[in-house]
Amino acid sequence: MIKALRRYGKALAAFARISVAEEAAYRAHFVINSVQSLFWLVWFLVSVRVYFLHTDQLGGWRYEEVLVVVGVFQIVNGVIQTLFQPNIGRLVEYVRMGTLDLLLTKPLDSQFIVSTRYFVPWRLVSVVAGLGLVGYAAWRLDAAITPVGVALFLLLLACALTIVYCVMLGVMTLCFWFVRLENLMALLWSFWEMGRYPITVYRGVLRFALTYLVPVAFVTTVPAQAVTGRLTASAVFAAMGVAMGLLLVTRWFWLFGLRHYTSASS
Repeated sequence: MIKALRRYGKALAAFARISVAEEAAYRAHFVINSVQSLFWLVWFLVSVRVYFLHTDQLGGWRYEEVLVVVGVFQIVNGVIQTLFQPNIGRLVEYVRMGTLDLLLTKPLDSQFIVSTRYFVPWRLVSVVAGLGLVGYAAWRLDAAITPVGVALFLLLLACALTIVYCVMLGVMTLCFWFVRLENLMALLWSFWEMGRYPITVYRGVLRFALTYLVPVAFVTTVPAQAVTGRLTASAVFAAMGVAMGLLLVTRWFWLFGLRHYTSASS
């Protein structure tokens, strides 16, 4: 077990080194995209501030509390753009071009390779900005920073990332049967963008969908509750249950898809 973990750790480190070396060759690209990421964050924060000039709550959340949600969204979105999208987003191309045939011959788990081969370091700017925003909002809220509270926030953030990863990989695994998934991914991305706001902003069927069908509520709102003091034990266990359940289902679906995969050379 330890030997296997060490082997996968070395592979992950090698993937990261190669990706950083590739990105370092385009420093201007790094700077431009980093500035662009910060610009869109500032633009959204300005729009939120303008909204709060006319009211003191958004879905029952105060301004500083909404900033925590925005910060969590920025962190998760940064990880998506750094790791998930550059890797999982290539799966359709792997299947279409036959690259997956080669990956399946590697002495590493195919899901691991498909999920971690590429790394876009400049996207980490979004993660750092999100952490800074959460920290600033927590300071404005005078939130009690305790080891237990920090551990709980990190746990829920890990659950959020697991949920996003599983949903993305689950949808993209459909490419073993359907090559064109652009419209489905665009729909999924539209739901994800709604995570910029607290789940209480939405009502009726949409709120149900964002909680139980595409669990956006567990990705941004629930981790933010750990900082704002709104968190309940039931929400923690629900987030952990959803994350673990999706992880098991996604793993099964990936292996099921591989069994039905038709090699490009066939």
